[in-house]
Amino acid sequence: MRDQPRVPVSVANPLPNNGSEIQVNFCRMPDCDNYGIHAVTSRIKPGPSADRDPHYKVASTNKGRVSALVCKCCNEKPPIKSNKGIAEELARISDSLLGSDRGCTRKNCKNHGKSTEEHPKSYHKLGYDSRTGRPLRGCKTCGGRFLVGMEPPRIHPQNQHLASAVFSRVVNKAPVRRTLQGAGMAGKPQIYYDIIRFIRRRCNHLVGGLERGMLRGKVPLPANLHLVTDLQQYQLNWTDRLDKRNPMFSAVCTVDKDSRYIFGLHANYDPDVDSFAIAKESADRNDLEQPEAFRRHARLWLPGDELKGGRAAGERR
Repeated sequence: MRDQPRVPVSVANPLPNNGSEIQVNFCRMPDCDNYGIHAVTSRIKPGPSADRDPHYKVASTNKGRVSALVCKCCNEKPPIKSNKGIAEELARISDSLLGSDRGCTRKNCKNHGKSTEEHPKSYHKLGYDSRTGRPLRGCKTCGGRFLVGMEPPRIHPQNQHLASAVFSRVVNKAPVRRTLQGAGMAGKPQIYYDIIRFIRRRCNHLVGGLERGMLRGKVPLPANLHLVTDLQQYQLNWTDRLDKRNPMFSAVCTVDKDSRYIFGLHANYDPDVDSFAIAKESADRNDLEQPEAFRRHARLWLPGDELKGGRAAGERR
C-alpha cells in the first residue's frame, strides 16, 4: 500500500498511431476551471507542502468503498478510475478496428502495434507462407517472424445456404427455436451457433476494414457528422442451474443521424475472460481488499462485488 500511487498513473493509448496517454482522473464538470486538469499521481506528505496538489484532494465515498477526488474549485467528487482498465476495455472494443496487421507479435518489442503497412521500413519481406498463402514478415528490431493478415471467415460448405436465412431471422428478432424450425435446422442447435459465430466474424471483418479506411483517410467522411449516442440495458435469463441470477448488461450505441451508419454497439461483456482464473489471480494478489481503481483487473467484477452496490446492499449481504 505504501508503494501505491495516490491516483492511478497514466497509461499508453492502445490505438495505433496515437501517441497520447490515458488519464481520466480529473474534474468532470465542463464549466469548471479544473476540467481536464489531471490530479497529481504521486503521494503527498500530509499538511502544507510544496508538492501539494493545488486542484484536488482525495476522499472516499459510498461508505469508504470507493475513492474519489474532491475538486477544490467546484467541490465535485468524481470517482477515481483505473486508466489501465479503461485502456484494456478500449483495446477490447476496438479489436475489429485494429485489424490483424498489428506488427511484431512480441509484446516487449518496440515494433509491437506498428502495422507493416504504415511502417514498412521496420520489417523485412520474407515471401509468403506455403500453407496459408499469407505474407510473411520479419521484424528488424527483434528478429521475430510473423504472418500478416488473416484468413477470411469460412463456414462448412453444406451450411453456406443457411447463413442468409439465419441472418435474416436474427435481424428480425426471431427466437432461436423459430429460427431452427424455419431454416430447417430443427434439432441441430450446434449448426445454428456455428453460423452465428461465422456471421459475427464476417461483420467484424467488413466493419473493421471500412472504419480503418475512415481513420486513414481512404474513405471520405462528410464535413459535419451528427452523432447520436444512447445507452440500452439488456436483462438475460440465467444459464446455469447453480447460479440463477438474471444479469443486466449495458450497451452503448453511436449512430450518424444523417446516414444512419452505426459506428458501434458495445456491451460490457468480454467472452474471452476466464472468470475462475481471474478470481484466483485476484485472490492471490489480495485485490479484493484493494480499492477498485488500483486492482489488476479493475474493469472486471470480482466475486462479491455485486453485493456491494445498490441501495439494498446490506439486505443482499
